[in-house]
Amino acid sequence: MMSSLFKKLGMAVAVMVMASSVHAQTPFYLSDFESSSSGGSGGFGMARINNGSYLKGSLTPKLSVGPINGEFDLNMYLPSDGSSQSFFTVVFHNVGLDINRQYGFKWGRLTHITLGQGLLMGNYDSGSSGPSEFTPDKAAFLGYVTLANLRLDALMTARGLYGVRTAYAVNNVVFGTPLVVGGTYVKDPNTTGLNAPSSGYGADVALPFMGDIFTAYSEYTRLDTEADGIATGVRGSLLSLDYRLEYRDLSASFIPSYFNSTYELGGARSLAKSSRFSGFLGSASASLFDYFKAGVRYEKYDTTDLVTVSGGWKRFQDTVGVINYTRPFNAPGVYALLDMDVLYINQSLFDYVINLKRQYQTETVYTDTYGFGLRMDLTRLNVGKLLGLPF
Repeated sequence: MMSSLFKKLGMAVAVMVMASSVHAQTPFYLSDFESSSSGGSGGFGMARINNGSYLKGSLTPKLSVGPINGEFDLNMYLPSDGSSQSFFTVVFHNVGLDINRQYGFKWGRLTHITLGQGLLMGNYDSGSSGPSEFTPDKAAFLGYVTLANLRLDALMTARGLYGVRTAYAVNNVVFGTPLVVGGTYVKDPNTTGLNAPSSGYGADVALPFMGDIFTAYSEYTRLDTEADGIATGVRGSLLSLDYRLEYRDLSASFIPSYFNSTYELGGARSLAKSSRFSGFLGSASASLFDYFKAGVRYEKYDTTDLVTVSGGWKRFQDTVGVINYTRPFNAPGVYALLDMDVLYINQSLFDYVINLKRQYQTETVYTDTYGFGLRMDLTRLNVGKLLGLPF
């Protein structure tokens, strides 16, 4: 009976490890902290599309059909500069299905996507480029299915990037703990022919000794430029703390986590090393009373330091917000990114959303993008009262 219990527990752990796992994830997003409205939302604001400025009005109803949940946008754009025509769009913002973390899919702007252990694709964001407003070209589809001990994941973005992963759990390797063996392949056809990797593959193993608390892993990844890397480390979650510590051995032109949260900004990334080198990654995130959360991710390679610092809070003094500072791998025109989103929750029908996105070209030269809008919580809308009905 006890052996059967351990076997079931081991398989449950294996399913979680085989999934596209996220540990100590940074950067943060506003949607990670705000409470969802069951009735949907709406709002007014400014939008910049194809070099034209527009006044934008939108409604975002929520839909729920059985286990399927999602949102779609009804948008009206009115030109504010007189040089364009008004237009109306219907855009599915996100839709998803999940059954016991074993079968499902999600579509929309996908964030925190990690295939394998993250050396090839780690914390990928399909919509990091351009303004913060969601458009169909920022969307991606991720589907997953578990068949006994086998897990399959498939990713496809609107731009054409795709990735596949298979993972298999070998039962009872160490004291009933399963050994998860996986393989990952990612390709971006849009970089083919450029002086940058367009694809890569990886193989990894993971041994979850204590489930989510402590998992040891190792991963080998090779890019189509023939650059390769090996990572070995531990990760886990304990109470309100997520952590990851990893040692990396990399060839001269290898780019770890090449498909990451800033990948869609474009440009070839490189550490510009002349010979094989090594380094480490450390990351941690912790929450305080489930209201405030802070995270840091730090990578060190000889004289190169890469860092992401994030902070966020749930509703506090009628505000919800996130702040992220990221200094990524060298990319043309991208030295660092500072992104801040603040939601002010009003007592009336509308809330205010403020966004600041600063992209540094050098330490002192940067470009700012601002956004301001009104957002409506449809659950506050008393339709009967507006129509003069007695309820």
